[in-house]
Amino acid sequence: MSSKDIYSKYILAYICTFPTKEEILSTNKLISTGVPPERSVGSLKNKTPVELSNGKLITPPDDLIHSYKESTFIVLEIPSVEYLESLISSSDFDKYKKEGTCNHPEENDLKIIVHFSPPEVMKDSRYRQWANSFSPSVSHLVINSRSSCLGLHSPVIMQLQLNQILPNVFPLHRNPGVPFVSFGADIPIEEDIMIPSFTSEYKFEGTTIQSNSAILYHIQPFKEFDSSRRPFVNPKQALSNCQENESILNSLENLNAKFAELNQEKNSASRNHYPSFLFLGTGSSYATGTRNNSAILISLWTQDIIPHFKNTAFRFSHSPKPFCPRPPFLTNNVMQKVPILYILAPQDIISFVKKLSHNFSFDFENILFINNYDLSKKNFDKLPIHKAIKSLQLEQVTVVKVPHLERSFGVALTHKDGWKVVYSGDASPSTNLISIGKNCDLLIHEATLEDGMEERALLTLHSTFSQAIEVGEDMNAKFTILTHFSQRYKKIPFFEENTLREKNVGIAFDCMKVTFEDFPYLRHLYPTLKEMFSEDYSILKRIRFMKTLK
Repeated sequence: MSSKDIYSKYILAYICTFPTKEEILSTNKLISTGVPPERSVGSLKNKTPVELSNGKLITPPDDLIHSYKESTFIVLEIPSVEYLESLISSSDFDKYKKEGTCNHPEENDLKIIVHFSPPEVMKDSRYRQWANSFSPSVSHLVINSRSSCLGLHSPVIMQLQLNQILPNVFPLHRNPGVPFVSFGADIPIEEDIMIPSFTSEYKFEGTTIQSNSAILYHIQPFKEFDSSRRPFVNPKQALSNCQENESILNSLENLNAKFAELNQEKNSASRNHYPSFLFLGTGSSYATGTRNNSAILISLWTQDIIPHFKNTAFRFSHSPKPFCPRPPFLTNNVMQKVPILYILAPQDIISFVKKLSHNFSFDFENILFINNYDLSKKNFDKLPIHKAIKSLQLEQVTVVKVPHLERSFGVALTHKDGWKVVYSGDASPSTNLISIGKNCDLLIHEATLEDGMEERALLTLHSTFSQAIEVGEDMNAKFTILTHFSQRYKKIPFFEENTLREKNVGIAFDCMKVTFEDFPYLRHLYPTLKEMFSEDYSILKRIRFMKTLK
């Protein structure tokens, strides 16, 4: 059997069993009775009475020491209905089904089945029949496209704060994984969001929960679902500092006055929404609570964006990074809508993704990979992507090598309407990039490290803030947006006083969406950002000062 056939023939399900545990001390009971740690716990475990400091004698009763029987759970993903017959015919599950336990129901130790299968598979009558072959006492946890599991509340809070500055540029997150509680309420005690999301969609006999962020299932000793740790955001609390801090309020007032002047200078009251630039991530190396891995989505115009390929996506990538086994753009239902999807990448990434296809269900039938190096050749018009680029109404796509890893590229997009956008990727300052970016309307440049860290930037082949700004000035860019910040800058990058004054420079944040019309506003944001995130700025300033003492 070739490696290419492995995925199409085999999938894995996991049957996991916790062994029997005897004489386990109940932590909750120990705390409630005031038993001190260390030797006292060991004595109780040996059923030896313990005398507390107040003279109370604690004797280990049965309810202080528990014993647990074996507990089993099943985890499976059936990616498509083609695998259902194999699932149904598998005998590995028989001992846990109703028929296998009917004579000895007390020995049925299966507690829960975790389903990663898509909704359309789970609603198939054959899948339902298989799930209902287990006892109704077995619970079901469903984790699929119906789930709301994007549960990081930090970026939601940050977006709420940024939205106070410029709502058009920082639209609010409405992440179902992090719900908003009532504006007038304090910390909720018995809110609906704390109740697990029971579902009858799949018509299973056992209790069925559609997963959301931070849901727990306690196998021992509770045998129940728990949503008490689900993240939520109270906007009133999240914005209390912005609405009560006098320094922030004064800065916002001054900023709004400046915005009013800019509004009067505009030639038209209408807003041109395209092209737009959505920053899906603005951090380097790895994702954190406030900055995702760097990625940018460029929307060229409005209608029928996906079916007719009106979007261009860029992602910083200097090594193959982990990603989901079945990206949305490689699934069959998307392929039916997009005749050909062009993916521009270095050869290493192309080879890596193709190797993954041997183990995951990637459908490359309508995918065309273009090596970035080929775009830098003079016979560009003969490449398969040439027709697609023309359909995007782009006059030219120019790719050049930039100083980073061996196959690192910068790119310039020139539209038929005359505007040009340049993107650096991961790179040290590059004369190649400057040459293709002359007089561009927008430069998006990585700015990984603060000024004063030039040696580290040179060692890692990245750019400092000022170096990135100078690249924009050297190519006469009309505006520069800095992104790809080191994760040491959790909320705001550190600039010395007056570094950005009178500069046509903006700072990118996750989920920031801008058009050409927003650039005059972006250049005035930093003083207010510094006030809004003053605690983080003070920490960075203190670290900078300590470095000068060394």
